[in-house]
Amino acid sequence: MIPLDYSLGQLLLSIATLIRQHINKQEKQYKYTQHRRCKVRSRLLFCKRDSNFCFLSFSLRIQPAFLQSLTKPPMKTLLTPNDEDDDEAETNAGVFFWVNKHGFPLDNKTWERMWDHAIKRHPQCNNVINNIRKSTNNLPNVPIPVWTIKAQMSLEKKIPAVQKYIESFDYNYTGTQFFDIKKNRPLCGLMETAKEIIHESLPIKCLEAVILAVYLTNGFRNVERFAISFNSLFQDVTYRHVVLGIYCNGYYGALGLSRRKELMFKPLVFQSLYDLIMNFQVSYKKYCHKLLKVRIGLPINHNPYSYDYIIWRAIVLNIIKLDTEETEKRIEKHSRVIRKSNHFLPSL
Repeated sequence: MIPLDYSLGQLLLSIATLIRQHINKQEKQYKYTQHRRCKVRSRLLFCKRDSNFCFLSFSLRIQPAFLQSLTKPPMKTLLTPNDEDDDEAETNAGVFFWVNKHGFPLDNKTWERMWDHAIKRHPQCNNVINNIRKSTNNLPNVPIPVWTIKAQMSLEKKIPAVQKYIESFDYNYTGTQFFDIKKNRPLCGLMETAKEIIHESLPIKCLEAVILAVYLTNGFRNVERFAISFNSLFQDVTYRHVVLGIYCNGYYGALGLSRRKELMFKPLVFQSLYDLIMNFQVSYKKYCHKLLKVRIGLPINHNPYSYDYIIWRAIVLNIIKLDTEETEKRIEKHSRVIRKSNHFLPSL
């Protein structure tokens, strides 16, 4: 028990000492490894008395990484988000990017964070970025994507037109994702996000493009849509990507958005789902990426007001471990499920 007349500084020092003693005791009982969690249970209670604190007992749940933080301060990189903003930061390929979770119009915090993050990622463009921020009258007008697809058009023309419309939003290089896409939301909620994407007409990335493609192809008769996700490896870094697979009249294709032309749109020319996946694998090899895993989802309901959820991965294919014959067998088995689905809406 610590006396009540301890100052705040003395109290914190005493707490740190007790924690170290407790950890040293635990280290003698357990063999810590890099991937094993250490669980230390106790309780921490404070009572306040004239700006002094009384330490009654303490409680911590400590992981091995925390043991080193007691002896030296943690190192922060330029791209590491603050603790208070962890819920708005995500990562892909080992690089943090921010997610706007405050809606529109963008608040000052989101704007400032976007500019600061862009400067940290591209320090060589510091002057250019600052000039853009300060310019108010000399910026070029950005064209707003225009929907030109008519109901009378054939599917052979509609699908490329949808892809062209998605590409007109441009790829988002800012390091800040403007739309918060939660995969576990019902379909009706994701369709509201798609409407917001169209209304704001801001740059998007692959996941937002998939949601937009689902919204734009709702009601396309005899068209089945399903998610195709990829994990690839380049220079010991894993990259993630997703497109919207489509099936129509015996042919497969894909809609989406990427920094690489070969990794987004695939016309309806592939006679099997396996051929479509292998074409993506060839495209990855072109950019020196090694395809690791492929995840294929189930057909998506065409009703934009449905409370169904998108099944993002019904099967997972480990391309490295599976041989060609087994890969083709599993993909074709799943393709039969897609072909037998009937999710399109009846014509009015």
